[in-house]
Amino acid sequence: MARTPSPFVEKYRKALKEAFPAIKIIVGTHQVKTTPQEYRDKIKKLFCQDRKTMVDVILKKD
Repeated sequence: MARTPSPFVEKYRKALKEAFPAIKIIVGTHQVKTTPQEYRDKIKKLFCQDRKTMVDVILKKD
């Protein structure tokens, strides 16, 4: 199996295989440009963003 940053690839592959047994599931059809840790960091950032007030948004404070 190709290197992938997602820790859930096998879980998804198994679920798809069970739901669609006649379809061949191929994992790793594209080049991965991030490491597993970079992937986790990006996902964490999506779900753990700092709170901003309306003033922060208006003044475009990051």
